[in-house]
Amino acid sequence: MKKIFISAFVVFLLISAWAKEGQEIIEQAFALEKTDIHQAYRIMKEAKGDFPDDPDILSVYGYMAGFEAKETYKIRALLIVNSALSAFEQALEIDGEHKNARLWGGILKINMPSFLGKVPQGMEDLQLVGKRDDLTPSEQMQVKFFLGMGYEKTGQYDQAISLFQKVIEMNLDETYVKDSKMRIERQRQREREESLHKN
Repeated sequence: MKKIFISAFVVFLLISAWAKEGQEIIEQAFALEKTDIHQAYRIMKEAKGDFPDDPDILSVYGYMAGFEAKETYKIRALLIVNSALSAFEQALEIDGEHKNARLWGGILKINMPSFLGKVPQGMEDLQLVGKRDDLTPSEQMQVKFFLGMGYEKTGQYDQAISLFQKVIEMNLDETYVKDSKMRIERQRQREREESLHKN
């Protein structure tokens, strides 16, 4: 009995150390995100290999990969984005309710060109995560903004404007507020032009 207890305790310690190491790697990557996205991406790419069953590692890898893809040439970017999408899917297979996998995966899909067909999936991801009650105000704002972009990309302009107005009302991030105002004005301009052409 004592051996079973000791064995269970050792396993618990190993799992705790493994989780702590994974969390430290995530913190290191986020510390580098703004100054050296390439290094942050490399750290998470290596961590993804070391922790293939950790949904947090997979989600943060996908997040960093999305930013890495923006900084590279088109063919490599597509490969990186596909790898990020795969990591988000793996994280959701492990934990179907993983908030960041759904949020960041949805945002990545919304930001992909419409012809790739990922925008509706991204909207679905954001609608699902938007129902959670554990979102921070910043995450709520991101859901609204990027879901608005999805509606905009799919031609559902009234829904898009409604969400962009909510982002403006939340007033949490100047960049999102300015972009929301610009998108609303662009839609109103489109409506004015359409009404002129009808007359």
